[in-house]
Amino acid sequence: IVPERKIYDAWHNGDPSVVLHNNRFYMAYSATGPNRDDIRFGLPGDEDGDLYCVMGAVSEDGIHWTRSARPLLVYEPEIGGKSDANDAFVHGMYHRPSLLFDQGKWRLWFDYWTGSNVAMGYAEGEENRFLEGGFSVLRAGDQPMLPEWPNPAVIKAGDKYYSFADPSGYGQGWAGRQLAEAESDDGIHWRILGWIPPDPDTPACHVPSPMLHRDDAGLWLVVFYSCQIGGEPYDYRYDRIRYMKRKLGK
Repeated sequence: IVPERKIYDAWHNGDPSVVLHNNRFYMAYSATGPNRDDIRFGLPGDEDGDLYCVMGAVSEDGIHWTRSARPLLVYEPEIGGKSDANDAFVHGMYHRPSLLFDQGKWRLWFDYWTGSNVAMGYAEGEENRFLEGGFSVLRAGDQPMLPEWPNPAVIKAGDKYYSFADPSGYGQGWAGRQLAEAESDDGIHWRILGWIPPDPDTPACHVPSPMLHRDDAGLWLVVFYSCQIGGEPYDYRYDRIRYMKRKLGK
């Protein structure tokens, strides 16, 4: 998948979350475009900043994809609306989806800008209308599911839901953002368990991606994550991907 020439999908496709359901692959992913004036943020003449959204795509083999005709999720006031000096739009900028098919429906967690932090929102979609705009945002705006919860990743194991993110508050600067964990009995009401300290050889760990793995020892919750380079001057790029795991029972 590569960006198209659309106001919401012109130069960035990323943050994919893929589910295999009924022998078909379903993907939710982030997309960004120049918004209605067709001028990227920061360029002369721009009046409405960039437009962020969550797109969808389906595939029979995981290689060749058919994308949705329009975003699965987009904050409508952001279309043609004026962003602030940092290209931020309050209650908009839907991005970084985490997709599950659960309880007979699509469940989609995502992050967005509240005006003071990047929070986790929530939407649900009809099983047979994945590409046809069948999603409804149930938690966002002034009522986030979790405040300050960027890069959310949600996974279900048995009757428990786990979410990982990289929120700020651990310290200052980039190193103030670290991995954190929350758990839930329904995917709606969450208990934040706290931060996971960074590895001793890296200043910050971000962008979690959980999975379940079963072996002879039992069921494991495995979380992949990225490590920043750091140093002076500070290098915010990532040069390592690692994983950690925790046994979940029998």
